[in-house]
Amino acid sequence: MSRIRKKDSGGLSDVRDSEFLTELWRFREKLRSSRDIGKLIKSAIKLARQHFEAEEGCLATVAPGEYLAEVQWSQPNTAEWDPDLLGGFLRGQKVKVPKNTMLARIRRRGRM
Repeated sequence: MSRIRKKDSGGLSDVRDSEFLTELWRFREKLRSSRDIGKLIKSAIKLARQHFEAEEGCLATVAPGEYLAEVQWSQPNTAEWDPDLLGGFLRGQKVKVPKNTMLARIRRRGRM
């Protein structure tokens, strides 16, 4: 799962959207040529942080049978994350997502 905290902003312009689409296309090519899943996920989070002007981003996982999420990677390293919120979201529970926060589950090998 990746999580991005967004700065308050007035919206995105057409130019920024166009630039983002160009970056997504480049990322798609990188995705096709790389086998390093960790690097790809970090690159995707960095791209999303840049586009959405997010201050922080992370990759978190929940081990089978566990309740709390464990942050595997965070940018910046000093960012603090709520393992209960992230764990609940990853398990598909209804969680109250704070304002200016984006969460996404990543499917890998047929699993969420």
